[in-house]
Amino acid sequence: MSGAANGQPVPFNLDAAAAAIEQASAPFVFEYKGRVYQMRNPALVRLAIQEDLAKAVKDEDEERQAELMAEMIGKETYRGLLDAGATGATLQALTKAAAEAGGVPNSSAPSRRASATRR
Repeated sequence: MSGAANGQPVPFNLDAAAAAIEQASAPFVFEYKGRVYQMRNPALVRLAIQEDLAKAVKDEDEERQAELMAEMIGKETYRGLLDAGATGATLQALTKAAAEAGGVPNSSAPSRRASATRR
């Protein structure tokens, strides 16, 4: 008989929670223009980055947007995407897909052409 059925609280399943965190720590792997990339799992990226990115988009601060995207998805991955011609829409689609896979809130990725922020 389960604890909920007899009026007792249902215990928290720590094993299941730990397994979910371990699974969430796996990188998010994706393909763009025939090349496979990976980024840190969005579930592990600090929420502050997401919030800062949304503010940079609102303020139209393209340099800050580029810095935050590189921090969020990894500098090498970001650079590779830009070199392959990724646009703001590409990065927005990436963050949306990663969010859906990793359960992180959707971010507002830069809506302008991302390669314009290359240094």
